[in-house]
Amino acid sequence: MIKPKMDMNIRSSNSSPPKLISLDVGGTLGFAKGPTITNVLSRVSNLPKSDVHRILRSTLHVTQNVTEVLIHKVCTMLGIDPALFPRNYVAPAFQLYPQTLSSITSLRKCAPLITLSNVSCLDFKMETLQEIIGDYISGQYPSCILGYAKPDKRAFESIIRHHQTSISSLVHIGDNWECDIVGAISAGAKAIWIAGKRTAPNEPNICTDKLTIVEDLVEASEYLESLVDTLSRNMIY
Repeated sequence: MIKPKMDMNIRSSNSSPPKLISLDVGGTLGFAKGPTITNVLSRVSNLPKSDVHRILRSTLHVTQNVTEVLIHKVCTMLGIDPALFPRNYVAPAFQLYPQTLSSITSLRKCAPLITLSNVSCLDFKMETLQEIIGDYISGQYPSCILGYAKPDKRAFESIIRHHQTSISSLVHIGDNWECDIVGAISAGAKAIWIAGKRTAPNEPNICTDKLTIVEDLVEASEYLESLVDTLSRNMIY
């Protein structure tokens, strides 16, 4: 496992402090206390879960309104009867992990924080997330409003344009390898992977200079705080 490099050369391009930190939501900040629309549709489709997720990222996750036309399109792609689509679906409540608030309190000392999540309009509740973490972040950017879902580089490009910074000064933190890590690094950002006990896939095309692997959000916040502190103490004026 690649662990945080606490002794980074401050003259390297990778050692500059972040000017913006984007956070994945589900699996990174907390979890849904029940099946999401993705879970529901995965259960009734015979496709592999990875294929179901890919299809939903290109359909349900990038639209602000779910119409019958869209439902039929999604069901056709998933190979299921449109009657199986849960039209009376109610999104489950979202629960933060115990250490989330303390971790993002530390992270916002390093740079402004925003959320960047893949989520359908059926599951995304702006007011709910605003109520529980609104005091800690500078903006919410769900894919259903952006119109782009990670790993699409346009999702990352959209947020840096909005915050008037460069892609190289963005650090994205997330738990999904394909969407959060491959997506961010391919776009030109740095990435911190919340791996738990997992090991990184062997992908030679991933620039490891832009990647840091940690066990959880606590370790991610400790790493960035230490990096920023080290750079500040060694700054040459």
